[in-house]
Amino acid sequence: MSTSKKKSPDIKVTKGQLIADLRCLADKNNGKVSRGFYRANGSFGKTDSVWNWAFSEWPDFVTAAGLVGTSKSKSAEPLLSIEDQVKIEKEKILSKTSNIKQKYEHAIKELNRLETEFAAAMDFKSHTPDLIIIEPKLPSGKSESVAVVLLSDWHCEETVILEHTSGRNEFNLEICKERVLRCFEGIRRLWEINNRDTRIKTLILALLGDFITGSIHADLAERNKLPPVEALCFAQTLIYNGIKFLLENTDLEEILIPCHSGNHGRATKEQRHATEAGNSFEQYMYLTLRELFADEPRVKFLVSEGYLSYINVFGTYPIRFHHGHNLKYQGGIGGPTVPINKAVDKWNRLRRVQLDCFGHFHQRIDGGNFILNGSVIGYTAYSTAIHAVYERPAQMFFLINKKFNEKTITAPIFVSEEKGQL
Repeated sequence: MSTSKKKSPDIKVTKGQLIADLRCLADKNNGKVSRGFYRANGSFGKTDSVWNWAFSEWPDFVTAAGLVGTSKSKSAEPLLSIEDQVKIEKEKILSKTSNIKQKYEHAIKELNRLETEFAAAMDFKSHTPDLIIIEPKLPSGKSESVAVVLLSDWHCEETVILEHTSGRNEFNLEICKERVLRCFEGIRRLWEINNRDTRIKTLILALLGDFITGSIHADLAERNKLPPVEALCFAQTLIYNGIKFLLENTDLEEILIPCHSGNHGRATKEQRHATEAGNSFEQYMYLTLRELFADEPRVKFLVSEGYLSYINVFGTYPIRFHHGHNLKYQGGIGGPTVPINKAVDKWNRLRRVQLDCFGHFHQRIDGGNFILNGSVIGYTAYSTAIHAVYERPAQMFFLINKKFNEKTITAPIFVSEEKGQL
């Protein structure tokens, strides 16, 4: 039998501490502590070498701890002297005393924290906020803005019946007239409200196309109440009277009217690019309107021959206008904003602007760097077929402020009474 002395563990521990540790675990485990349990939960390490240096075998360790029902040591002699046992009891008492002291100190700290929080809460309850006076700023008369209105997608002669829109929208010639008149009254009202705080001397009234539906689609032509030329005359009359109304009921000094043809009011079956304007009924309407206002110095028509046109507001805020039908959108995630931003980025490489303005999609979106116009016709049978989201018929109004050189206010001009329930 080997008589070599067992090596002490790396950590400093006494027999008394080992026994106290074992007894503590036994108290927590209904008086039972196996060798494996102690190896996993002992306070002085996770190997048998921690206790094995002091006791020959596990039963000796258990017996020395005085645990009931455990195996007896092979040796009949007691393993600990009275002095050692007394020492162990003292260490247990000291350990318990130290634990009680730590709990007491923690309780005192927690009590102090709660008292501090309570005092702060009581102080807040009795606190009166300092009074800060916000002086009203009266209009100085120096602020100046340009108002911009987008008019498009009226589809004057088209018919929409309630049954095709789940009872949400209907449209015919009479309703079209009511909505357009409401639109021009809305323009006047928004100009009046904003003109109180920022002087608006110029209105950009953008005519962006699709004022008529035309006959390019057979199913639409069947429901149109007027042929293209008569529909054109109907739309022209509404626009003419709307401009006259603004001239007579505001003190606007200038109305700039950029004009663009849409994709519906064309004479050809297929869309043209280089000759689009020349094959557009709407282009003829714009030229006729320009002649009608030839003697009015406050009105200036800017009839575009190309797909894009530009107006530089205050010389520092360029805006690009078009109908929007050259933006290709196939119903992807994110709506039309993804193809719009791609197209705007490419056009800005050709000529950079602050803002793009267009219609075509019958949706109202202020995209920051673009304004997408709504429609007058509103939700249709085609909208249902393509699963379009319902939107109340409206046109867009916004301001460009000279001081900030930014688009400051964007507002829809609602042109119809709401029908049905969501």
